[in-house]
Formats: sequence, structure tokens, C-alpha cells
Amino acid sequence: MYLGSYTSAKNLEGLKERNITEILTLGNLPPVFSGTFNYKVINISDVEIEKIDQYFSATNEVIDAALGKNTSILVHCAGE
Repeated sequence: MYLGSYTSAKNLEGLKERNITEILTLGNLPPVFSGTFNYKVINISDVEIEKIDQYFSATNEVIDAALGKNTSILVHCAGE
């Protein structure tokens, strides 16, 4: 599992080097490489006051599924 920024999610070479197949996007951001990676987008505001605990179940499900398949996943937010 990798944690990164939106910049990381736009780095095709870096994603491929790390054998990433799954991308979990936290924010209202479109998939950059549709068809190349499996995306799950959770529309969450990237602000300090966002109550992120309401999203833990959904994010954990996506992460657990990726790790259960022994695949690499990038989890990223909207930050650069």
C-alpha cells in the first residue's frame, strides 16, 4: 500500500514501477488513467474540518480487497 498525493496519482511511470493496479482517490477528482488502473473515488472534502470517520468503512473495504488480492494500491487525496 502506498500513500501519496494527486501528483503521485498522475505519475504513470511511478505507478507502473511500483506495480500499482488499484487507486483509491479521496476527493472529487476524476481518474487520470481510466482503463489502466482500477479506481475507487470517495468524494470527500479535502479540508481540516471534514469528518473523515464516516468514510473509514468504505476506505477499509477497498484497501482490504486490494491487499487480499495481493495487489498494490495507491491511496491519495487532492493535495499536491
